[in-house]
Amino acid sequence: MGIAKTLIRNTFELAGFQITRSAKGQYKDFLVFENDEFFNPLYRAGLKLTSTPDGGHKRKARFFNLVQFYNSVRQLDGRSAECGCWNGLSSYLICKYEQVSNNSFRGETHEIYDSFEGLSDLGSEDSIIDPSLRPLLGTQGGKKGDFAATEDRVRDNLKEFGEIRFNKGWIPDAFPKENDTKYKFVHVDVDLYEPTLKSLEYFFPRMVPGGIIICDDYGSLRWPGAKKAVEEFCKGKCNFVVLSTGQALIHAADSNPVSVEIR
Repeated sequence: MGIAKTLIRNTFELAGFQITRSAKGQYKDFLVFENDEFFNPLYRAGLKLTSTPDGGHKRKARFFNLVQFYNSVRQLDGRSAECGCWNGLSSYLICKYEQVSNNSFRGETHEIYDSFEGLSDLGSEDSIIDPSLRPLLGTQGGKKGDFAATEDRVRDNLKEFGEIRFNKGWIPDAFPKENDTKYKFVHVDVDLYEPTLKSLEYFFPRMVPGGIIICDDYGSLRWPGAKKAVEEFCKGKCNFVVLSTGQALIHAADSNPVSVEIR
């Protein structure tokens, strides 16, 4: 493969797109979620509703994991929360799955924390470690203000769930100082070291037994700060499992610290 083709392929794959060459008789994996009759129509509707780019198989697998883990704790007491919502797709899917057991659900137990101004300042912990990515991205995976979506836009995308509690501000300033609320599910998708660490510090003590925190960016070479934050927070404190999609799962019921990586 020539240099130009390699650069193009790497650029698309970093953006979450999967490039494959089709050939007659070529082997292809067929996974259960690709034909899930509940998830797939919701996912397609969510992509369209929120104007989120279709990142191909890898992105779809991450969202499928997200809602399956939410579904596993859906019957627990406690609220759900998302730190970093971009256009609102994750929150849309979480709320849609909540409607399975409560068809009158309008978002009353879900919270969103976001600056609605994109990424915050990147720190030294967010510098790209993998040298192969630097020709494409430079020393950091993005810049302040990337992935911005206005609060009005997200509220409109999620207008079906008009009772979602929106908390605008930079993390951790957006978190209520006095909060004895308990949570069953938290999705942390803030890319960077500092807000990832602060999100874990805030929510983990407030999780109900059996609750789950998902960190979306743990396995991303573009956002190494998220991995550092998860490992730093969990060391000596709690277990986490790393999925092949790059997500890290922290289970609030864990008591014997160990990390497990699934590939």
